[in-house]
Amino acid sequence: MCYNFPFRFQLYFGNALLLQRLKVFPFLLFPYTPLSFEHPYLQTNSHNFGTALKMDILGLDLTSWGLVVAFILLLLYFVGSRGHDFFSKRNVPYLRPLPILGNMGAFIFRQKSFGEHLESFYVEFKRHKIGGIFRFNQPIYMLCDPETIKQITVKDFDYFVDRNLPFSEELEPLFMKSISALKGDKWKNMRSTLSPAFTSSKMKNMFLLVDECGHQLSQYLHDELKKQGSLVRGSSNSLKAQKDGEALLAPLRTLALILFHSKSVIWHEVVEHPQLVSVVYILRMIAPKYVSDLEKYQFNYTNQKSSFILNVAYVGGGSLELEMKDLFTRYTNDVIATAAFGIQCDSFKDKSNQFYEMGKEVTDFSGIRSLIFLGYTFCSKLMKMLDIPLMSRPATKFFRALIYETLESRQRQNIVRPDMIHLLLQARNGKLKGHDGSMNDNDKKSTAIELSDEDIAAQAFLFFFAGFDTSSTLLCFTTYLLALHREFQDRLQTEIDQVLEHAGGKINYEDLHAMKYLDQVVSESLRLYPPAVAVDRQCLRPYTLPGTQVIINKDEVVWVPIYAIHRDPENFPDPEVFEPERFSDENKNNIKPFTYLPFGMGPRNCIGMRFALMEAKIALVHLLHNFNLRPTSKTPIPLQISRKNFNLTADGGFWMSIESRKRS
Repeated sequence: MCYNFPFRFQLYFGNALLLQRLKVFPFLLFPYTPLSFEHPYLQTNSHNFGTALKMDILGLDLTSWGLVVAFILLLLYFVGSRGHDFFSKRNVPYLRPLPILGNMGAFIFRQKSFGEHLESFYVEFKRHKIGGIFRFNQPIYMLCDPETIKQITVKDFDYFVDRNLPFSEELEPLFMKSISALKGDKWKNMRSTLSPAFTSSKMKNMFLLVDECGHQLSQYLHDELKKQGSLVRGSSNSLKAQKDGEALLAPLRTLALILFHSKSVIWHEVVEHPQLVSVVYILRMIAPKYVSDLEKYQFNYTNQKSSFILNVAYVGGGSLELEMKDLFTRYTNDVIATAAFGIQCDSFKDKSNQFYEMGKEVTDFSGIRSLIFLGYTFCSKLMKMLDIPLMSRPATKFFRALIYETLESRQRQNIVRPDMIHLLLQARNGKLKGHDGSMNDNDKKSTAIELSDEDIAAQAFLFFFAGFDTSSTLLCFTTYLLALHREFQDRLQTEIDQVLEHAGGKINYEDLHAMKYLDQVVSESLRLYPPAVAVDRQCLRPYTLPGTQVIINKDEVVWVPIYAIHRDPENFPDPEVFEPERFSDENKNNIKPFTYLPFGMGPRNCIGMRFALMEAKIALVHLLHNFNLRPTSKTPIPLQISRKNFNLTADGGFWMSIESRKRS
């Protein structure tokens, strides 16, 4: 068989490399064919070279094509397997990876969610202090032992200050200049500068802003429940008393028919019947199926001139079936708009406001964005070279312009408002103080670091980016669990009602903080479904893991699998069971240190933890004081974690029924 020279050279050279890699021969001799100047490639000019090459390739027979494909596959295999002996050389237990995919195959092909995928690794390594996996071709140390987690993230934090983020500041300036992405001394200075902005006293000042959004949430649901039913008014002619009672049954049958067609009814029926004793009893006989839950209805009887006036007034407004993710993202959007950006908006009434639409766009990592994210994870250098941004450029441009405009108007008009923009301006001017009125004790010099408009915009943007989806996710899982466990919901409603009654119907920050059972419910929800399923740290300089010979070198990465640790039966008995009593005063001290990590751990834990908890608790107070949560036919039971998203969410959504509570 005769081959043209370029193809022969590539084939022989590829085989030579392959045989050398497999150590088949200690040396190789390349067959040499004298090159004739009459070769067609050398006779064609540059304009026709591509055409000649294309024709030559298309002219290959099946055997030649098979060799080409085999060579490409083998090349990919060897390139994709490069470095897979990383952990074996270090005597670290690890899972055998696949070429290119590493240990991420089950997640990439949607066989498991990301949290469940990491949990399967954790189960393999939990008897060891540390294990090894490959995120594609990148080796990752997985920390499984609580003491090792404490050692690396707290005691030896100076070795693991940074996070491992593959994005560039040029392409993603808003995100990469935020405190979440900063590294080394820049992070330390920014953390010290911003810490006073998240003290309890600052949360107390922002409480009223968030509480107003809670009122908007409950008012929206009340309005929607009223819309669910039709206002029906009617009256019948006076009915003379009849011994057989048929005259009484006729209007009640009409009432039952109306209840069948619409539960949202206001009906006034005058019945002249002095012997009327129990309207409720007759209604039960006529329409037990539709009037089974009588707590929704209020029956008033007035004796006027020997006539009984039956006033059946709908109290509850029926039930409203909602997908809770949409509801709660609108709530968190409004909270962040007012608390971080100083903007008043109502995403329940104005469903397509620009702030909400841009928020959804910038936090959406499904579809093409998930592929871009994987591209950065697999080959960040190529993605940077191609100038491919992760986040929507129109959305980031919108937020940057919005923050710049707010900063300019605040400074020009000397506007003071208890929100995040004001706190950041105070930090820039060196006037931000801690809860005790003093400057930050960690690094007083750092409070004078110069914050540019871009730095302030980055922190405000992070406040939105981190809170928009994670807080709504927490609320979705919490309400789902309460809807399925009515006994816990009833107990929580009792606590909320008692505190509100004692506070005269309007709570403050101290009242919210005093709701112990509310804190237990939220803590247990965070245990089962932590918004961050894992956190990472990047090593700054060679570090020897105490008690081992394992050396973690500069730029190598460790992961803490939070989702898996929270579901370890050795840490939490019956981990799949929703049990708020785990976090009662009597039991929470039994929780092992560094096994409950919903907001991370060590000095680099979530700086906005207090705000996130306040935001979620306020929503739950307004929701459960006014409404009952019930599962519907659309509610996924049991709940399945979605395999299609990087973020933790339910497959099929969070559908449930909302019903107004009876007021005595």
